[in-house]
Amino acid sequence: MDKLALSAFVSVLALWAAEARAQDCMLKVEGMPPSVRLDYDPFIPATAPARLQFRISNPGSEACQADLALVDETRQAMTRFDVGTTGLKIELRPMAGVSRSVVPSVFTARLEGGETAEVLFDVAILDDAVVPAGQYSERLMMELRQPGTAVAYEQAPVVLDLTSLPRAQMNLSGSRGDFGSGASVSVVDFGKAETGKVRQLYVQTRANNPARLTFKSANDGKLKVVGEGTATLDYNVRFDGSILDLNQIAVRD
Repeated sequence: MDKLALSAFVSVLALWAAEARAQDCMLKVEGMPPSVRLDYDPFIPATAPARLQFRISNPGSEACQADLALVDETRQAMTRFDVGTTGLKIELRPMAGVSRSVVPSVFTARLEGGETAEVLFDVAILDDAVVPAGQYSERLMMELRQPGTAVAYEQAPVVLDLTSLPRAQMNLSGSRGDFGSGASVSVVDFGKAETGKVRQLYVQTRANNPARLTFKSANDGKLKVVGEGTATLDYNVRFDGSILDLNQIAVRD
């Protein structure tokens, strides 16, 4: 019985020592940036990913392993998430310093005693959306956990600051010419000049911000024959039901 008691006591001591060593094995997060900036152009879907870069260190003398998880306010680990109500879906992709754990949406890192490692994630946009121009933020938390558990012993805030750049595009339908090739974007062919002849042109626009169309007549509402003296023909333009004053710049929101 004495031998059994001694054996049990030694086993308890061994378990206590292992638990103490596990608790002493703790990595630290260093150099977490105040925010990760994403400049997003809604009309260029192939936007290069932003980067989340920081360091983790092992202040102890023995090798140490830890799990890393990015969590929301409910402490749910995730690698994919939405930015507010924008409709943009973001994914966190490990590039260096960590590897994927067997636990979904959790990463793992192992450092020798006294070692420091650079950790790098790509922050990539998965699903594009026409996001209204402005500033958007998503606040998350990076947790260091004991391996295989959801117990966090260190936390560091991760702020995603997304800037949706103001963009507008315009196309003219019913004309011919190369889109965007200088000031004379399109040509409207009236054929033979006849009194009262009308041609229609559709102005197609899309924008993620209030946009303004500006109209300017090069000859103040007169058609001129190029290289044929000073003869002119008067013309007018009706846009969205109202006639534009071609003697000055006309603006429509």
